[in-house]
Parts: sequence; C-alpha cells; structure tokens
Amino acid sequence: MINVSIDTRTVKEAKRELINQLKSKINQSDIETVCREKYGIELIEACECVDGDIIIDNNQVAYKLDFKVRFPLSILINNGENNAIALSDKDIGILSEFDNSREKIEPQEIDDTLDDELPDIEFED
Repeated sequence: MINVSIDTRTVKEAKRELINQLKSKINQSDIETVCREKYGIELIEACECVDGDIIIDNNQVAYKLDFKVRFPLSILINNGENNAIALSDKDIGILSEFDNSREKIEPQEIDDTLDDELPDIEFED
C-alpha cells in the first residue's frame, strides 16, 4: 500500500463540496415528511441546512445534515386560577395523534418562576 499525504485544506474543501451536493438534493417536502412522521408537525414555514458531516453509522460511512426548521406555534396563557395553557385549533392539528388532547397538557409551575425572574411593576389606572 502506498501512503499519500493530502493537506487539511484540500480534505475540508472536498468534504464541503460533497455536503453541498447532498444539501442540494434535499428539499422542503423531504423535511416536512420527517417532521410529520417523527414529530407530528404538519406544517413548517422554512428550513435551512446549517451544517453537515461525514459520520460512521452501523459500521458504514454516512452523511449527516443538520437543519434549522421553523414551524408556527401559538399558545394562549390565561390568568385564571388553574394557569392553563390552551392551544389554538390550528396548533392542535399540528400535534401528533398521541398529543392532540388539551387535557393531556400539564401546565408548569410558572407563578414561582415569574415571581423570581420579573420585577414588580405597578400600573397606573
């Protein structure tokens, strides 16, 4: 076997070109499919590939692309005694079939957190 030495810059450039070619083959509908099947998110507004790498997966060379995905989500926090969090009808449709019930959403203890983090504000009438 012959050993050949290649400078780091050349290897990084070749890797970047390969990752860019792979990124060009992925479109938003592919990302939407993953979001829907894995996370139950039906609608995304945008996606952007932010990084990529060559990795080993199950003893084989694989390519990993990291995406930043934006999706709409609205929450309504009421000031009632139960501090319930309500989702809009649009957002309920986005949740997976396992998480689509408002009753399953457990509100976090936000009173103590807000009291600790926010200064007291006095409003004038």
